Amino acid sequence: MLQENRLQEIDQVRALAILLVILSHLPLTILHGYIPTVLSSTWTGVDLFFVVSGFVVSRSFALWLKDVGFRPSLLLARNYCLRRMTRILPVAWIWALIPVLLAFTFNESGHLGFPPYVVQEMFAVLRFTYNFYSAETGHGILGQFWSLAVEEHFYVFLPAFLVLVRGRWGRFFGFVAIFFGCTFLRIRGVLEREGDIRDFLFMTQYRVDGLALGCLLGLFPEFYFSQARELSQKKGLYFSALAALCVLVIWLLPGVLALPVFVKYGYLAVALAAGGLVLVASLDRGLLSLPGIGSWMAALGRRSYSLYLAHFPLLLVIVELRFRWFGLREGWPSHWHALGGFLFYLILLFLGSELTYRALELPLIALAKRHFPRPEAPARA
Repeated sequence: MLQENRLQEIDQVRALAILLVILSHLPLTILHGYIPTVLSSTWTGVDLFFVVSGFVVSRSFALWLKDVGFRPSLLLARNYCLRRMTRILPVAWIWALIPVLLAFTFNESGHLGFPPYVVQEMFAVLRFTYNFYSAETGHGILGQFWSLAVEEHFYVFLPAFLVLVRGRWGRFFGFVAIFFGCTFLRIRGVLEREGDIRDFLFMTQYRVDGLALGCLLGLFPEFYFSQARELSQKKGLYFSALAALCVLVIWLLPGVLALPVFVKYGYLAVALAAGGLVLVASLDRGLLSLPGIGSWMAALGRRSYSLYLAHFPLLLVIVELRFRWFGLREGWPSHWHALGGFLFYLILLFLGSELTYRALELPLIALAKRHFPRPEAPARA
């Protein structure tokens, strides 16, 4: 069974994912006109998050691959759901409430949204339906919550799937069917022009391929990972080159392809590239670590959830401050002002995410582990 220790290079992939997500939002807010579109169409960082999440969840539940009975499986499923809810929901709800308070109290420019609409968004977050809300109305002030809704839906589905589908190969082919079924639905939908293009960007049935692919990677026995680690010792340069190619695909492909073409074929390419990057990272052989910053990237990755929740509301805070200080709704008086605003944003983001991580995330993780432990596999003759 795979070890339960945390893989540092997976955290580095998380760090890359959150950096890509933040980069995609900078030109829309505080750095409008300063970053070329081809470099900032990096919302595929979310797809990288999906693959990492699927891999980590399935890997951490490697116990499910043992021949445990139906009742122990139900206990594991219950504890799994309660542990996930304890770890992620309180933090998410707090960061869903903060923009609502800002919309009512710190919103002279109007960039923080029309307060009644932001309240509607918050309720969509609480109902776990924000991705469907986004598909219907467009992104709002709480736009980052669409991907969390997709993951929450998958986290509800996953334990039921693992309880009902027994055996490694049954689960393997089940996730293969989900992966290609999701791709088929997107391609068919675009070709038949079913609905608005936003449906294919946000709705769960079109966006779980990355999570399914991550689960596939996590289902592979430790034997195959051991073989890959041995091979990486001899062919490390090839593995690093593969990882670099995967990063380029994830980073640049959305800026190169037109959106309908990307929806049909680009998502598949990005998911496979994210899978390749996660596979290399799962070997934990230092193939992704850049000299001098590997540990910093891993620390950033451990805080990626807090950063994801905090980054967009704090971008809007900077936009509001720019309006109050300079009377500008877009742009800055000079490049130096833009640089100062960006550095101030980084300070706010560091403080907000670090406070969230230490005061909320870590205590909730400890609480979840203490109250909802994983059951041990029964002794086998």
